[in-house]
Amino acid sequence: YARLHVQLNTEAVNQQWKSLESFAHRLQLDVNFANEIKTLSLDLFDQIINWFPQTQLPKNVSSYRNLLAAAAYLNESGKFISFTSHHKHSYYLISKASLLGFSREEKHIVALINRFSRKKLANRQSIQKYPYLKNKVDLINFLSCCIRASRSATRSRLHKVTSVQVDWKHMAPTVTFVYKQGENIDAE
Repeated sequence: YARLHVQLNTEAVNQQWKSLESFAHRLQLDVNFANEIKTLSLDLFDQIINWFPQTQLPKNVSSYRNLLAAAAYLNESGKFISFTSHHKHSYYLISKASLLGFSREEKHIVALINRFSRKKLANRQSIQKYPYLKNKVDLINFLSCCIRASRSATRSRLHKVTSVQVDWKHMAPTVTFVYKQGENIDAE
């Protein structure tokens, strides 16, 4: 039974990624940049999550990791409509898209992560406008901030960042983005 469950789960994830890649292709996203944002966001997520005791983490934290990966990959989808307010357009496009393998709630969470990955963070008043945000404001803001930090470190799109490191001293995290040796990081 366990082997069948793992196989079905793997097939579902493959179906989700094929659907995301197809959607990204239709929107003419820069796949290299999307993958870079996804990788850095997941690295940041993993390092922060590993610091917390399991009792303080949300249940099924790995499912939120997959939703973060999807959101980071589709982060610039709203630019298909307009560069200005592309985070709002991303929300609309993703929430209305036919993404195979994603439930309606998962699709809206991916859309919400993108919606709040730029400009204002989600707040309690946002719940009225975005019903799937209920009971998930802090989680959406955390996942959105993983993308925010990754985007900030890669503004030039020259693929200078190689990794991210989170150091915890005195209960305060320090995030360091590691750049390729010899690269000028002024534009980042």
